[in-house]
Formats: sequence, structure tokens, C-alpha cells
Amino acid sequence: MKYVKDKGGNKEDGKDIFHDAIIKLDERVRDGAIEHPDKIGSYLQGIARNLWLRRLSNSKREELKETISTTNEVASSPEEDFISKERIDGIEQILDKIGASCKQILTMYKLSYSMVEIAETLNFANAKVAKNEAYRCRKKFRDFVYENPAYLDLLN
Repeated sequence: MKYVKDKGGNKEDGKDIFHDAIIKLDERVRDGAIEHPDKIGSYLQGIARNLWLRRLSNSKREELKETISTTNEVASSPEEDFISKERIDGIEQILDKIGASCKQILTMYKLSYSMVEIAETLNFANAKVAKNEAYRCRKKFRDFVYENPAYLDLLN
């Protein structure tokens, strides 16, 4: 609970995370996934830390989505709406041209998904593979824009 409180949570968050960590630990023990039962306390702390970090990441993602939806509700001029729509359409066109996999990776990346979450969702071996794929896709996006200067004007 101390870790959760130190990282911006409250007592209730700490209790929830501890409870979830106990359940996860029980699952791992029953599956035989724990190799060193003498280090179970450290294992439990690791589970709790990862659960809390995942919860923080998800809450930040939700805040970003709320901010985006609130931003879209702010009154703007028809000219700003047109430019914004044109820009979004241009980005969508670029993402479609660089491939479905890159489109999904870059969309998740922009929504602040962690590399671990991207790896799990897209069935990559690990977060490092996801990070390399995200880099490759960002480079592919950038190269496409530089090869097609008409899109460059949309992004500025």
C-alpha cells in the first residue's frame, strides 16, 4: 500500500491493488509459475507494482480520451473545423497507405498504450519487439510524408 500511496494513490487504491495482487499470486501459485517460493514477498510486491502502473496508464489514457472529446466539443469556426477534419483525413490516408499493422501500432502509441500492452494486443514476443515495430512504423510514416510533400502541408 505504501508504494501506491507514494505514486499518487490513496488507501482504497492500495487495498484494491493488494487484493488484486493476492488473487494474481494465488493464480500463479496454482499454475506452478513461481520458481522460488522463498521469494514470494518480492513476487507479490512486483505484481502489485505492475498492477498499479497498469491502472495509472489506463487512467491517463482515459483522461486523454476525455480531453480529446472535450476539445472536440469546444466551439470553433467552420474554417477551423474544416482544417481539422482535412488534417485528420490526411493522417488517416497516410496510415492506410503504410499498412494496417502500422496503423494499429501508431494509433495505440498515440493513445499512450505501453509497449507491453501493444506487444500483448498484437501478439509480439515482448515489449522490445513492440518498441522496434513502433519505431519502424514511425519511420515509415515520416518517409511517406517526405516522399509525398502534399501531405506535409496537411500536417503543419
